[in-house]
Amino acid sequence: MSHNHVIGWMLLVLLAAAALVAFVASSAGGTEEREIATINFWHGSVADESFRDQGVDFLTNQRALEELWLAWGIEEPLPLIDFNTEIALVITGNGSILRFSGVTVSDHGDLVFGRTESLDLVPGFRYALGTVKRAGIRTINGKDMPRHEILDTSVSIGR
Repeated sequence: MSHNHVIGWMLLVLLAAAALVAFVASSAGGTEEREIATINFWHGSVADESFRDQGVDFLTNQRALEELWLAWGIEEPLPLIDFNTEIALVITGNGSILRFSGVTVSDHGDLVFGRTESLDLVPGFRYALGTVKRAGIRTINGKDMPRHEILDTSVSIGR
């Protein structure tokens, strides 16, 4: 084997090793996510499907919760949530069973959540609201969370 072939093979091996190191380093530097649990949970049904189209993913104050509670005609007493320390996540669906799934927060503060529902379609819609700790959360499902004012009384509904 000639000297040029040996140098060519050495360069090829060196480039492959460098590419492998770069790949491993970029994979290791990815965003870490941790699963979080809901603190409080409410769920139920609303007969009128037209009320479902609220476009709500999360609530950041009591007034917004009250408006949604009244719009959906929820009969149980309105809960008092400490929105200084918690936010309320909202999901809706048509199946008879509806639950939050994959509630995680990244090390960059992005809270991500989805829903799981049964495949049986029932008239009206189901809703679920769950609260989570707000500390460290900057975005929710990629959407900026409104700036929080401790005495905020304005309506702040995430869409």
